[in-house]
Amino acid sequence: MHTHESPGLELRSRWEPALIAGGIAAGACFIASMGLFIGLVAPQMPPIDAPDTVKAVFYAQQAVSPIYMLVRLLIFAQLAPLALLFGGLHAVLRRAEGGSGALATAVLCAGLLGAILSPVAELVEGHLLLGLAMSGADPVVTAGFDGMTPVAFGLSGFPQLVVLVGTGLLLGGRLMPRWVAWFGYLVAALGLLGVGVIALQELFFFGLLSAILFKVWMIALSVALLRPRAAAQPAPLRQPA
Repeated sequence: MHTHESPGLELRSRWEPALIAGGIAAGACFIASMGLFIGLVAPQMPPIDAPDTVKAVFYAQQAVSPIYMLVRLLIFAQLAPLALLFGGLHAVLRRAEGGSGALATAVLCAGLLGAILSPVAELVEGHLLLGLAMSGADPVVTAGFDGMTPVAFGLSGFPQLVVLVGTGLLLGGRLMPRWVAWFGYLVAALGLLGVGVIALQELFFFGLLSAILFKVWMIALSVALLRPRAAAQPAPLRQPA
């Protein structure tokens, strides 16, 4: 008989705790960004059906607003800690899954894909929208770039589904409390509703809400994986093949 360490019961690499802590940093960046946007920027935004000229004036003002620039910067800042988190999470999930780690790899791919969707959309939307508004371009063209980030939040529902369900199946009740797993399933359902923003703009709320709650789930997951008890389980014995 050979003794094997139980998969998923300890953080083997000395780098893993630091990598997984990236989930806390990424979540804090995004939640702070959305807090500033909802609290300080959104109340000033013109209505959805406002004339394009009104929207162009608003974005010309935001192009020189330090608050709006900070909102964008925080969205971009989450990229580095997200990469760290999914690198560390992949190692934990592979040990928990065993074998080829196919589901763990799917979670990694989905996590990295979802991580870049909203920052890339914000980069394109912000650069073109703010630049055109500042230069006095045709308001119709300027307003045409408005809404890329909300659509990106909605589309993020697809990769979030893989991350939330895959992680819940592999870690729920083990390294991750069951309530965190079930909370993740709820967020996944909201994310799927948010995907509907492609057809119905009013569903943007579900995409934004799921994006924020996904970061809350991420923080809870990171805290759970960083708890010392995760390394204190005995290693079971496995019969040789």
